[in-house]
Amino acid sequence: MSGRVRVDVHSSMANMLLIPALDRFRTRYPNIQLVIGITDKPVVLIEEAVDCIVNSGDLQIPR
Repeated sequence: MSGRVRVDVHSSMANMLLIPALDRFRTRYPNIQLVIGITDKPVVLIEEAVDCIVNSGDLQIPR
């Protein structure tokens, strides 16, 4: 596999889950360019060209 994946994640999730797993991910998928955004604001997938959002709590759907 190869390519670019943009992931946005809430800061608490980044610290607890994502950052500790980065080395393992890079070893397993060396040809994936992972672009990470760490934010506590709501992210709109299409408008911000995000492939995946990692979050917790209630799902907020912007209108």
